Amino acid sequence: MEASEEEEELNQLSGLRRLSLGGNNIQGFVSYHGDETVLRLPHLEELGLSNTSISSTVIFSEVKQLYSLQSLSLLYNNLFEGPVDMKELAALTKLQGLELSGNLVVEGAYQLY
Repeated sequence: MEASEEEEELNQLSGLRRLSLGGNNIQGFVSYHGDETVLRLPHLEELGLSNTSISSTVIFSEVKQLYSLQSLSLLYNNLFEGPVDMKELAALTKLQGLELSGNLVVEGAYQLY
């Protein structure tokens, strides 16, 4: 998948440390072309994705590329409608805060490795 014009413009902000996209109807924010990540934010420490249309299967596979991420807010999304493999978060070794309030969490929905 080619990078969109918006993704290319966002890549110019490579020093960005905080990004809030809450309240938007986005379904994802990282696109791939082969194995290459199109959206590059190597210094991003805080990501706010509350009240979006992102699913757990999309978001957890996408944020694993954000190695500097310390805080991730996923408040009030429709996460966890199916099984969630939380091992994707293991790559985020600097993650200190994860906000999941307002999501329907079903017993047995997580698989921790």
